[in-house]
Amino acid sequence: MAKSVRAPVQRVLDALGLNVSLQGKYGAEKLAVLAIWGILCVASVAWSVSGTAKLDNPIGAAVELHLISTSGEHWYSLRNTSDFEWTGIRLQLNDHYVTSRAEPLGAGDSDRFFTKDFRYLLYVPRARRHSGPQRIAEGDAPGPTAAPDLKPEVLIVHTDQGAHRILFQEAGPSDPKPAGKAP
Repeated sequence: MAKSVRAPVQRVLDALGLNVSLQGKYGAEKLAVLAIWGILCVASVAWSVSGTAKLDNPIGAAVELHLISTSGEHWYSLRNTSDFEWTGIRLQLNDHYVTSRAEPLGAGDSDRFFTKDFRYLLYVPRARRHSGPQRIAEGDAPGPTAAPDLKPEVLIVHTDQGAHRILFQEAGPSDPKPAGKAP
């Protein structure tokens, strides 16, 4: 078999201008090294291409932004498209507001979150003898919850299994989808 493979491989090597002879001493070893090298090249390219989607969204989070036309409030549909369960779910909206889900979200399951469910991240209630929020950020606290008409810019889905960042842009497929009412 090695003799039937050597001739075509030798022609390819000669065509490429490589000065490698498969005849003589160690010819079979040279052929084996070339074959292994070729297999490793193909395998590394296949491996690098197959992992691209997981790097962009390692937890398999799918988020849809919806708009309640009567009130102007946004709500978010969060779906777990991965093949594993999420635990410790926390959503962070515009880097200032957070909400969480106590129960795990199974593979293929979904949940919804309204903008009013998000609490101001930097709002720290003080002891009873003090009034108002403790100053952590510059300026006044906007209130303990997000405004119903808050324009979403970024949503980060945090889980115990990883995180995924979703950017909402002015135009494009992430525009709010009109809905008569929330389901």
